Amino acid sequence: MNTNKIIFTVVSLILCSCSHNLKFANNHFAVPVTAENTWGGHVSVAATGVTNVTVINDFTSNPPRRDKVLINENIDTSDLTFVNNLGMNGSLGIIPSLEAFYSVGTWGLRWQFLNHGLTPDQWVAAGQLGYGTNEQSTNVSGNAGYDSAKSEITTKQAALSVGYRLAEIVPYLSYVYNVHEVKTNVRDAGTTFGPYEDKGVHQSISLGLTSCKRGVDFGAEASMTKINWDRSDESGQFSVGGKIGYAW
Repeated sequence: MNTNKIIFTVVSLILCSCSHNLKFANNHFAVPVTAENTWGGHVSVAATGVTNVTVINDFTSNPPRRDKVLINENIDTSDLTFVNNLGMNGSLGIIPSLEAFYSVGTWGLRWQFLNHGLTPDQWVAAGQLGYGTNEQSTNVSGNAGYDSAKSEITTKQAALSVGYRLAEIVPYLSYVYNVHEVKTNVRDAGTTFGPYEDKGVHQSISLGLTSCKRGVDFGAEASMTKINWDRSDESGQFSVGGKIGYAW
């Protein structure tokens, strides 16, 4: 019985290694406040929850097997401990109430349209638009040669955030809408397949807390994400994330 379990585990690991999985951040830190002044801003290290999306079920088969997009079917220890889920989060003021931001792969503009300034004890709100591109790949070598799958990912983002500014912190509620467009090419023992196209929409509602003063920058949020991909069933995921850095 123990031997059968070991064999099953080994076979499962081999099968998982042949799938091509993409990671998407679920915590976006879409805050309702912007920098106090022009050239003000912050830079932080962020740890986020992620969604694992399988777009190629087996890229070593000929042709590659694309039965169904799988959501969070292949999760490793690093996903649970945030080891591979670290990224940068930052912003820089352009003009009063408008700043450029970067958050875990997405660049954009954030506009605080309600009560910009240092006055505490008031409601604040901001909207943002973002765009990002990145590449993710999976490789495996065997007797038949070297196989690989490489995806080019384009993300378009829109978000709205509302909060209440206190003297040093801002609790907030945000809604983030992300569209992910993926093109994947597979190379199997010298033969190229693709590009295969996939598209997914991630909608996140987050409850968070962020600092709003110079010095130590910190934030934390809990997010509930609704996930919809072509060739997949709708699913949901709860994630937590945090960031820490310096604001000037």
